[in-house]
Amino acid sequence: MANGKRERLGLLYKALPTNGSASSAELAAASSLAPRELAAAVDELRALGARVAGDERRGYSRELPPQLDADAVANLVEGRLGKVVRVYDSVTSTMAKARELVAEAGSHGVVVLAEEQTAGRGRYGRNWSSPRRLGLYLSSILEKQYLPRGITLLPLLTGVALVDAVASAAALTPKLEWPNDLVWQGAKFGGILIESHGDPAVVVVGVGVNVFQCPFDLPGRVLYPVTSLVMASARDVDRNALAAAVLNELGRWLERWLSAGPEPVLAAWRERNVTLGRRVRIAGTGLAGTALDLTDDGALIIEDDAGRQNVIYSADA
Repeated sequence: MANGKRERLGLLYKALPTNGSASSAELAAASSLAPRELAAAVDELRALGARVAGDERRGYSRELPPQLDADAVANLVEGRLGKVVRVYDSVTSTMAKARELVAEAGSHGVVVLAEEQTAGRGRYGRNWSSPRRLGLYLSSILEKQYLPRGITLLPLLTGVALVDAVASAAALTPKLEWPNDLVWQGAKFGGILIESHGDPAVVVVGVGVNVFQCPFDLPGRVLYPVTSLVMASARDVDRNALAAAVLNELGRWLERWLSAGPEPVLAAWRERNVTLGRRVRIAGTGLAGTALDLTDDGALIIEDDAGRQNVIYSADA
């Protein structure tokens, strides 16, 4: 898409109201489009995943997805995770809100969902763009007494659960990039954050998934390609069903880990990954080489150019 055309589409998207509607003439003026071009431009936005309601006669508006519903999520949950679901309109981050709830007795499986994060975070404190009602922003409290000893495998297990949840709720089968990115055709649309500091008896699992973002909802400058479920052609996504699927799959994989040890998790991750066998470079270390395999606790084994094998536990690959 030529830069000039993309810029005009972006202006059109930003000019669409979420309350009421704007006429074709108003939107054309706001986006530097000729009135005769507007209907075609709206169709292009829709093809990119934007939720645009209306027509030339009635005017156009930007339609927000349905709101999250705590009861709807809890009613779809099959296991212990998500029996208590709390939905917030806006939080700094679901991870921060979950940490506030850790002090409550019996916090295992308590889930925090938010329509918007004003300071969502990824690994290394990086910003995670979290526009209102366009993504899935979820954190769950897990008490370590219900987990195997040692949690270094937990990010990979959560990734496997997330792939399976997206496949069941959005009819799309993504891949995993070590250690915790969800990708589709080379572009990232989901991530995982695990925090165990604070109360030593708990760990908080955070998941962020781009669901309804179109290209003009995504950050303008990023370190890697970014996409969303709707941009990947998964149009009919129910965020309540997706949240419940994440919790159900996470619960199932935790049970497998407890009953059968790490090998089923590692085997499932290997089946779903795009990292092994590929040349990778570890940011900030100068290390580059071929990703060979995983250790039993989820670290990445890299063979460098000198033929030495290096074990990396957490990095950008």
